[in-house]
Amino acid sequence: MTTLMAQSSGRPLFLHFFNPDCPCSRFNQDHVRDLIRAHGHDATFVAVIEPEGSPLAEDAAATATHDLGVPAVIDEDGDLARQVGVYSTPQAVIVATDGWLYFRGNYNAARYCTDERSEHARIALEHALAGDRAFEAPPGSNVAYGCPLPLDVATAREGR
Repeated sequence: MTTLMAQSSGRPLFLHFFNPDCPCSRFNQDHVRDLIRAHGHDATFVAVIEPEGSPLAEDAAATATHDLGVPAVIDEDGDLARQVGVYSTPQAVIVATDGWLYFRGNYNAARYCTDERSEHARIALEHALAGDRAFEAPPGSNVAYGCPLPLDVATAREGR
């Protein structure tokens, strides 16, 4: 996380947790692209790829870099996800310039990002950019509805 914060050049850091095997993550890409277009000059966006040890992770990182125009990191061991409390995809994490975890949660109340009034990630980012430290994420915005992280699924399969 420290390395990512250093690369954010004094701007809030927006982490887009993405699993290439998750239909919700794939459907969410247009919404993320819109956020990057609207706020990419004010915040640093990074796609965080949650793999299951498959070659899809490398492809997803390349796609995120190419299609979204943002850097991508592969969270091989899930350390970054655990550090910020992400347990499913797609999830958004916004870290303020001082390292404070500003927001962690869903992009929208609707599974497919169709309700503009409840675009949790966008609203949180706009508050973060305005310096609003009093912002509180809406109830339920951090209750996941997407896909469990691949490492959590693998762990459950192995009975750990």
